[in-house]
Amino acid sequence: MNEQLSLRPARDGLGPHCPRCDSPGEPGDRFCEACGADLVVQEAQAALCPDCGAEVEVTTTHVDTAGQCAACARRTLAAPPDRMELDLGTVVGVSDRGLRHRRNEDALALRVLCGTDDEPLAAVAVVCDGVSSSSTPEDASRTAAYTAAELLAEAARDDLDAMTATRSAVRSAVEAVSALRVGDDPEPPSCTYVSAVVTPSEVTVGWIGDSRAYWLAAPEPTGQPSGTPSSRLTTDHSWAQQMVDLGQLSEEEAQADRRANALCRWVGADCDGRPPNLAAIRPTAPGWVLLCSDGMWHYLREADDLARLVAVFDDPLDAARALTRLALDGGGHDNITVALVPFPLRETTSPRG
Repeated sequence: MNEQLSLRPARDGLGPHCPRCDSPGEPGDRFCEACGADLVVQEAQAALCPDCGAEVEVTTTHVDTAGQCAACARRTLAAPPDRMELDLGTVVGVSDRGLRHRRNEDALALRVLCGTDDEPLAAVAVVCDGVSSSSTPEDASRTAAYTAAELLAEAARDDLDAMTATRSAVRSAVEAVSALRVGDDPEPPSCTYVSAVVTPSEVTVGWIGDSRAYWLAAPEPTGQPSGTPSSRLTTDHSWAQQMVDLGQLSEEEAQADRRANALCRWVGADCDGRPPNLAAIRPTAPGWVLLCSDGMWHYLREADDLARLVAVFDDPLDAARALTRLALDGGGHDNITVALVPFPLRETTSPRG
């Protein structure tokens, strides 16, 4: 969950009362703290048809169900799934609602471009985290992720410069999310954004907000020269990072403040309009590119620690599941999304999930 630094207030309202023991809960609670009962048996949420703009009700009982737009019947609208696992071999991902939220407001989009001999030429991963204080944050994150992933894949297919393509993809994502705004909504849909374009020789990342990208170096065989060390490739656009950059607080002091996770940049109709931050590396040894929302990195944030955990697993999807499980075991207070790209690129497989 994120909030903007503009101090957009969270939506007011009391949490649900347990239907079994009547204990009060906090807004967004999924289970009763006292007896463990399910606090949300069925939830109806409004979505806007992306074709005609009409409102349609999508009902979910925590299973990915769908509703068709009654106005134009041109598209099926689906509630975001509580958990999604994708395995393309070349890139994998897991997105989980966590333990405290009623819905998954994160989004994950993966693409792989292969040559005529099925050799992977590029992998694209995009992770977006809906800003919970905005309206329909799940629509914002899905719109941004899918819009950017398609454009980044097209650019890779046309062998365009990855940095230029990332700027263009984020610009299109901002326009698409801005179009979701209804009337003069003071809290229009918004989300964070981080993407990676991975080729056989280079990793290019772009970001707005506090979803992160890491380079995780694989363990080196004894006697082998050192490769590119593990590192965080992104810098958070958050209140805490801003205070550290200005020299006003230490990282420990900033993270202890209640405003630490407030965003100072995001994707949406009321964003500042600045282009994404960009970074590129050319790894000299094997490793992994990790993208994740703050629901994961809040539980393990140092690149070396992340690299050691991922290195335990031969299957990248198992590694992504382990990172997700780490966050769930730590409390799962937010939605959790992880995308992992092994480097060098591996051959794609039949999609799982």
